[in-house]
Amino acid sequence: MIIDTIPDIHGQHEKLLALLAALGYAQTGGTWRAPHSDRGLVFLGDLIDRGRGQREVLDLVRALEDAGLARRVLGNHEMNGLHWAMERDGAPVRRHSPANQAHHQAFLDAFAGDTPGYMAALDWLAQAPFVLHDGPFVFVHAFWTPQIEADAATALGPGLHGGGFDALANTPGFLDAGVPTGTAGQALDLLTKGPESALPAGFSIATDHGIVRTAVRRAWWAHQPTAWMDGCASVPEGSIMPEGAPPALDHLGTIPQEARVLFGHYWRRDLQLGGGIPAFQRRFVCLDQSAGAGGDEPLVALTIDTAQGELPLDPDGTLRRDAVTVVR
Repeated sequence: MIIDTIPDIHGQHEKLLALLAALGYAQTGGTWRAPHSDRGLVFLGDLIDRGRGQREVLDLVRALEDAGLARRVLGNHEMNGLHWAMERDGAPVRRHSPANQAHHQAFLDAFAGDTPGYMAALDWLAQAPFVLHDGPFVFVHAFWTPQIEADAATALGPGLHGGGFDALANTPGFLDAGVPTGTAGQALDLLTKGPESALPAGFSIATDHGIVRTAVRRAWWAHQPTAWMDGCASVPEGSIMPEGAPPALDHLGTIPQEARVLFGHYWRRDLQLGGGIPAFQRRFVCLDQSAGAGGDEPLVALTIDTAQGELPLDPDGTLRRDAVTVVR
């Protein structure tokens, strides 16, 4: 099967429409159709937040799904949005702080005055799995190992498919993911947010979104990094990092050599900086090129042939340009 893989959209409806048109998907007679019958889409999560087309993106992806053309996995913004609306012991699972509300404001505004529509959207979002597999290809939002997937299945119950908003709101393991450290929900947090490491005392970074962090996202695909900057992701240029190497991540399990992992989440800028999109260790690809920032930041799709079982790579280990579709 031919799969067009699309990462974080973040409410950028016009970019998504342009990307689908460039890939050859079209709406005829009220139904979406693929360029040919052996082709479909996988969305890597983070459909929501930031952009102006929140409801439009959800309606479009759902129409593609209803037409049998699309599958999707849950992103951290979807999980955060679900936790925002869920309660545990009388308190929101995701704290209603000003910073957290700012993350969700575009999504909340899109459903202002329409509580039934808001809850229906959350119920549909909650039905997404955390991981999809097709041959050696693994589709996930942020991070994957077989051990983490197994731990997530235990936390969530049978399978990794959510049963809708009410089912997840009554699943302790899913609620645990709102405060994941040391809980059964830690595996769900890792699948959608990836591993992080606390910075040593006295160090912090200010992100491009105005948030000051004392822990950093880890570039889990980096093989035995010897410096913090090499072993971390989403770190703004000019950040002062500690000396020495970051802690090892070997407690999270290993990724089989045959696995090819496609993910988003990390706000990379490979295309903006004039390069190609790398396949780390020729096995791991982050497709998020910061489309959620708006402007001319690109939204991309990677087209793979699952029958071939390999990523479409140039000799230098970057994705072949003919396999990557880009809109701005």
